[in-house]
Amino acid sequence: MNLRGGEMRFPKVFLIIASISFLLIACGSKGGGGDAANKSGEVSVLASKVCELPEETYQVVTIYFAGTGITEEWWDPASAVGAFGYGFWTRESVATLHKWQNTSATHKKKFIDGIGTGCPGLDILDLLNQGIPQWEHCRGWETSMQEAEDFLAIDVLPVTSEKIILNLVGLSRGGVLTMRFANRIYAMEDIKNRIERINILAFEPAAGDTTLSASEFILNDLVSQYVGMYATDERAAFFSPAIPGFESSETEVWMFRVPGAHETLVGNIQTDGHHTNWNWVPCSLIIFPGPECFDDELLNVSWVTTFIAEKLLGSLHWGNVEFNMDELNAWHGGLSADNSEDLFIGKVADMLDYNYSLMRRRSVHDFIGFESCQYDPDPPTVTYSYYSFLDWVVFSGFNYERCADVFIPGDPPVRSRQLLETGPYMPIDPLIDAELALDRVQELGFPDEDGDGVTDSLDNCPTIANPDQADFDCDYIGDVCDDDSDGDGVDNEDDLCEFTELGEIVDPDGCSIDQLCPCEGPRETAEEWRNHGQYVSCIAHSSEDFVLLGLITEDEKGTIVSNAARSSCGR
Repeated sequence: MNLRGGEMRFPKVFLIIASISFLLIACGSKGGGGDAANKSGEVSVLASKVCELPEETYQVVTIYFAGTGITEEWWDPASAVGAFGYGFWTRESVATLHKWQNTSATHKKKFIDGIGTGCPGLDILDLLNQGIPQWEHCRGWETSMQEAEDFLAIDVLPVTSEKIILNLVGLSRGGVLTMRFANRIYAMEDIKNRIERINILAFEPAAGDTTLSASEFILNDLVSQYVGMYATDERAAFFSPAIPGFESSETEVWMFRVPGAHETLVGNIQTDGHHTNWNWVPCSLIIFPGPECFDDELLNVSWVTTFIAEKLLGSLHWGNVEFNMDELNAWHGGLSADNSEDLFIGKVADMLDYNYSLMRRRSVHDFIGFESCQYDPDPPTVTYSYYSFLDWVVFSGFNYERCADVFIPGDPPVRSRQLLETGPYMPIDPLIDAELALDRVQELGFPDEDGDGVTDSLDNCPTIANPDQADFDCDYIGDVCDDDSDGDGVDNEDDLCEFTELGEIVDPDGCSIDQLCPCEGPRETAEEWRNHGQYVSCIAHSSEDFVLLGLITEDEKGTIVSNAARSSCGR
């Protein structure tokens, strides 16, 4: 597939009309047939088979799960502020994608505000809920999943009879909610049976909750694709990301790391990577700028991740979700430009060139303590310590690369509960080759297992290349993988007469009377009939055999022989 130079070329998939040529009267028997003219001077007519493929129609539902403390309003920089002054002061990606996604009769969307929201005027309760996500006084795990479930059960399922493509998009704990919700509805037969497939796009999923069972992160076989984006430079305590397992080998998985911290992936441009705001002095007035300074160069990260998100959601496999690109471009210019592929390659290069060292040195919890990481390569071990300003409190743990696991001694560490992280031994690729990333987006958006140019969801034979999509009997199974390509009830390997006209009665060898007695001449020869009587005699004998087999009645035999007698065959 070619994704080089110029615009992002996602091929438009057409319903391919298979054109099968066969003799209208002599239907291509093995060794027989031909293009001879009959005695009346008429030439055998080649008929064109047109198979109308069923239109692939689905109800497409996209549910956006926000990160902790984030609400639907965070698409607006002026509203991207949470409890106690926390905020991005720039657009947050998940809320922005939701805001500018177009809806229609076939495309619906829903935004679920983040855990730790929902107590207006009581910020201290929101903040408490953020620290304890299982607390349901405001909004916790269960409240969020119930709201998503109600949306499907009340607003979607009753108003459509179509199967549903369910896209789940989430950040942080919202990313964890995509996994938990996918498993929740899998256990609900009334909803599960209506789902065609689930696609998950998770920005830096992190639970921050050691009480969750490992089974929550084993994704079921309804999950068709899982795309996880992880932040290489995140170091904050309790931000170890969730790496899911998969029940089915058929689930397409793409997990990759990009530079930056947890929130850098979705639009935050603070140089320490977290949406705190302890620095009230403009960075321009500081000789040695602190971590709460802002840097527009960090938008390269969210440009890259948003580009991938928009292309995946807008692909065939994810239901062709459409966005108001003018509004998205007002935030991240060039997402839909003709040269967006070249821009992507350039943005990846710029993203990789940035120095993220400040993020690696700091933690969101600096105001209550500090961290220490020590790595010993032989054998590979990491010692992590977190020291509270109350020097009698020491938390310690272990991890790779990020040094993010913190636990009170005696409690099970997060790593043992399948909430793994992006260390050097995890199967997560760094996004360093922009062109390979573009290819991967193409493969996921338009999966084509056999490489014949027809996406799997529309391919009538997805495992064997058949670009012409030939389907003689119009049973939506391509001829190259159809055991009975002419639909006459006789398997191809036993069928002595291929491509029998649809609806014709055949004998146990798969031959119709017309195929046993072609108008042009005796079957499996290049000769013509000696005379008209020889042709009619063949028809009569074959018809009698069909009567003896119980395939036709005596009256039907009489009609067939009478028609043969009036024909010009053999004259």
